[in-house]
Amino acid sequence: MVLSACETGVGEVVGGEGVMGLPYAFYVAGNKNTILTLWKISDEITTEFITSFFAKLKAGVGQIEALTATKREFLKKGGIYSNPKFWAAFVLYGV
Repeated sequence: MVLSACETGVGEVVGGEGVMGLPYAFYVAGNKNTILTLWKISDEITTEFITSFFAKLKAGVGQIEALTATKREFLKKGGIYSNPKFWAAFVLYGV
């Protein structure tokens, strides 16, 4: 599952339980892998990031490798794309 909206990976600390949020809820519901974001992100650059990520998945690249390759691709693009605030927010929970 991919949730590319802002701050979908942020949860709330619950005493005795740890951090509770969407990743945990999806895990309990049976989802094994979820890509979420940790902070507010640009809609335009997110569209490019997710498109590139899914192209790699479609080509048969595994989830971890596709996410890592997409982050490296953006880092190497230069300009605003190389700024981590545009690509480092994406994290994979699960696997």
